[in-house]
Amino acid sequence: MAHLFRITDVRWTDPDTGPDAMGRTGPREMASVEAECRSCNYPFSASSMNRWLSVNGTSAVVMCPKCHMTEVISGSPD
Repeated sequence: MAHLFRITDVRWTDPDTGPDAMGRTGPREMASVEAECRSCNYPFSASSMNRWLSVNGTSAVVMCPKCHMTEVISGSPD
């Protein structure tokens, strides 16, 4: 199955610097995604600030702001 978006860049949050009660630091999460929609050929930047990216750890739902196609993407900062 082909992907709906051509992802050109993914930016990640910095890890949490303060350890929790167990001494662990928080995981890094997707902060923003640069992509192009293959359905309508629209390039866009997605982030939680502009509502086109909804993050859950290393997975995220990305939505094209023009045609509203959505896709779940996942990855790792490492």
